[in-house]
Amino acid sequence: MSIVDDETGVKGQRGLSTTAYSVLGLLSLREWTAYELEQQTMRSLRFITPRARSVVYEEPKRLVRRGLATARSERRGRRTVAVYSISDAGREALRAWFDLRADFPSLEAPMLMRTLFAPAGTREGVLRALHDCEREAGELLDTLLQQGTGYLEDGGPFPERLPWIALNYAFLAGWIAWLRDWSAWAAGQAATLPDDPDEARERALGVIAMILAGDLPSGLDGADSGSSTAVPAQAAGSDPGSDHVGR
Repeated sequence: MSIVDDETGVKGQRGLSTTAYSVLGLLSLREWTAYELEQQTMRSLRFITPRARSVVYEEPKRLVRRGLATARSERRGRRTVAVYSISDAGREALRAWFDLRADFPSLEAPMLMRTLFAPAGTREGVLRALHDCEREAGELLDTLLQQGTGYLEDGGPFPERLPWIALNYAFLAGWIAWLRDWSAWAAGQAATLPDDPDEARERALGVIAMILAGDLPSGLDGADSGSSTAVPAQAAGSDPGSDHVGR
């Protein structure tokens, strides 16, 4: 599952993709090899601009062809590698991009397709997808919290950016924790779904009515239901950054 923002185009630079802007953003911090950019993208951007590694690896070359980045050769051990830097034109394009309206994020979630079209499949298949999502979300949250703890310890490689990193960190930690808890709640709902269509419909209407009243079902309301549904105290109440959120 990912949140994808598909903005394109900037003053004088039509056709630039979100991947191009993400690479320009990283190049605005320091110079990188293509491999370093690909690795950093996987750590800091994979939740918000998921792209194939091959696409990210080739993007610096495209930016050089457009005059938005420069490349120089550097000897590293026995290999000669290209090291990329942002150009003045690249910085101008990146600044102009901030003047554009930011599109509302779109959600790409194949797992939700399973629940939407559940009657066409099997209850076991839906439960498997939900349990997998709960497990993966828990693992991602653990990783995110460990990385945040690392920032508390040493500030990370870009400590001056922590005030902005913390904004993304709060969003992603809260979103992944809620996704984990929703998956557990939804699995419970699916596992106990009444066989009688009228009873199942009444229960569903009860959930919708509760949400319309401004409440959330038990297990999604932040109350302790036997498993942690909030970001642990070591990450809450501080301004940690994360490798996942723009390191």
